[in-house]
Amino acid sequence: MHHYGITADFANNGKEGVEMVDKNTYDLVLMDVNMPVMDGIQATKLIRQKYATLPIVALTANIMEGDAQEFAQKGMDDYLSKPLEYDELNRVLMRFSGNGE
Repeated sequence: MHHYGITADFANNGKEGVEMVDKNTYDLVLMDVNMPVMDGIQATKLIRQKYATLPIVALTANIMEGDAQEFAQKGMDDYLSKPLEYDELNRVLMRFSGNGE
């Protein structure tokens, strides 16, 4: 098991997530696709307007074939299915920490 040294912030909805990205510096955003007030797709669109290179990873319970391409078209760099599996979360954390893929 890796110890990543992560400091995490949690948003209650997409609007709050966008506001947090504007006020703080993040290395990675895990973006739930289905959130109240503003969904993850709209939040990602707003974040991308200012932060083109910030890695954003979709979190969704409904993974189907073709989702990776769809999320990429909507500005997301990768995706994870819920419930989260350690190996997949590890893959994403390693990829965006510069220690992986």
